[in-house]
Amino acid sequence: MPLHCDSAPRPYAPAAAAVVRLRSKVLTAEDVRGVRAEFTRLARRASACELLLDFYSVEASTAGGLGQLVALHRGLLAAGGALVLFNVGPSAHRVFELTRLTRVLDVRPAAGASVEGAPS
Repeated sequence: MPLHCDSAPRPYAPAAAAVVRLRSKVLTAEDVRGVRAEFTRLARRASACELLLDFYSVEASTAGGLGQLVALHRGLLAAGGALVLFNVGPSAHRVFELTRLTRVLDVRPAAGASVEGAPS
């Protein structure tokens, strides 16, 4: 099901965003599909167009998980929204770097995490 968000600007605030904490150590395509379904329900009720995924527990991702993140990102962009991956630890961040997804997705390292190549 495609996501739909109105294009009206809204301030960056918790009320305008949905925050989802991922609990899997290895992110799979099924995990991302579940997040997408939950976000779609939230977006309909709260007009949220920004999705913030907390990667605190995630250490790695399957290829399917990465593919579903890109699909979710594209769907949100097409609907006028945004996807932010935050609290990304060094191991997971390295996967995003190696696949060059840091050029496509908004990937934010965990506070205090040492990520090679990240600006200081």
